[in-house]
Amino acid sequence: MATLTDEILDLHDRFIGSLFNKAKRKHDDAFQASGKAINEKVRLYARIGQVLLAAKRDGDDPFAAIEQILPWEDFAQSVSEAERLARPEDFDFLGLITDGYSQVHRYAPTLWRPKNGCRDVLNVSWSGLACSSFSDLEP
Repeated sequence: MATLTDEILDLHDRFIGSLFNKAKRKHDDAFQASGKAINEKVRLYARIGQVLLAAKRDGDDPFAAIEQILPWEDFAQSVSEAERLARPEDFDFLGLITDGYSQVHRYAPTLWRPKNGCRDVLNVSWSGLACSSFSDLEP
């Protein structure tokens, strides 16, 4: 039984590891795909920042300064594009791990649900809150 248990846990561990790797790769690919557009926005906003600083220094109209670089409608559109390109503040891939939920949900309840009292299929003994929590799982 120990060898079978080891194999099952190893398979589960590799599967969870692959979920993390897929999520990281998906995150990196999305960032790479939007990299050029992000760089263009950063360069545009750096130019806008420079004209705004110059307008403040010279006492000029800041809105007219922005319109020297691009029309106001284009500026408003660029702000919307920047919001779309922005990543979450924590900038990590962990939110993408939930994409694998349906795959894990196929086997995890059967694997981890206590059968005899508070022991699961692998004969792991659960106690207290863990026992009652896992008992409520549905396959």
